[in-house]
Amino acid sequence: RGILAQVDQGVPFSFSLAKSLVEDNVETGVLMLGAQSTVEATAVRRSTVGRGIGVQTERGSGITSKLSLTTSLIDDNAVEGIYMGGGETAIDASVVRATRPDAAGNFGRGLGIQGDAVTGAPSTFVMSRSLIDQNYEAGAFLMGALATIESSAFIMAPNVHPLGAPSSSMKPLDDWDVPSTVTIRSTLIEASATTIQGQGRSA
Repeated sequence: RGILAQVDQGVPFSFSLAKSLVEDNVETGVLMLGAQSTVEATAVRRSTVGRGIGVQTERGSGITSKLSLTTSLIDDNAVEGIYMGGGETAIDASVVRATRPDAAGNFGRGLGIQGDAVTGAPSTFVMSRSLIDQNYEAGAFLMGALATIESSAFIMAPNVHPLGAPSSSMKPLDDWDVPSTVTIRSTLIEASATTIQGQGRSA
């Protein structure tokens, strides 16, 4: 991992990263476990087999993470550009681009927003003025998420998933008993074979 920000003895870890480059790490570029984090004007790119950024609840304490990401580039990472497994994330004026599949040809999602496996609560996600561009499987995969997306753009890669499913801009699904709710305003969705694909969700 490039950076690990983790709760310490039950106390959330506060972490700020600005005007930095996190590059060529094997696993996740920046991983937050029970951390309150601000990332701005930073590039996180080329994680070899792991995600760009991970925002997760710390299992031992149940403390959630909170991320504010602004004016940053998440580029050419594997599996998911940004992954959420609980907590809150706000993205503004940023780019998540060219996320690759894993070695088996699966995933390749710009955003992977899932409910909290520790608490069972939905993840809260807000994105504005951002670009989700040329990601392999999906621009955004939402499962157990409360998401608001506005004044942004999703532009998909012109490739086909090896199992035959075309690239999708958004895939909102229900996770456990937590429904996914997605609100989209003033957003461009372009070059996607499937714009929104989901089940049991509110959009």
